[in-house]
Amino acid sequence: MTNSVSRREFLNLLGAYGGTSAVLQAGAALGFMPSSSQAAEIALQANSGKKVAILGTGISALTTAWELTKAGYDCTLLEASHRPGGRMFTVRSGTVIDEIGNYQRCEWDNDPHLYFNAGAARIPSIHSNVLKYCKELEVELQVFVNESKTAWVQDDA
Repeated sequence: MTNSVSRREFLNLLGAYGGTSAVLQAGAALGFMPSSSQAAEIALQANSGKKVAILGTGISALTTAWELTKAGYDCTLLEASHRPGGRMFTVRSGTVIDEIGNYQRCEWDNDPHLYFNAGAARIPSIHSNVLKYCKELEVELQVFVNESKTAWVQDDA
């Protein structure tokens, strides 16, 4: 038995599925439904009193410790380097940078407005979980435009 589909039927089916996809994407963007990039809620047994060791202090380890601590777990973070944060790294006056024995100290003016994001400077809008933590922890964010069709480039050379 052969199931033949005409070109018109195929295009109608494709449009129907494409429309469904558009509705799902719009619903996720507006917060009406979870997007594919959102983590599933995990039901943790509250106040278990259990101890947990977490290796590393990058964003995944820190958010894991945050969620487990809120649920009553006793978390210990273990980090091999001299600072927490993993690839998240903001350099300010007095910041120590020690990569494989090459010790440096940032010695620019001690002004809270002077800083350099040496790692994880951008958070894409699809990283909804990271943005959720930024809101929950009241982390100040700044707009960082990666691309703009309205940008003007002038080269007089």
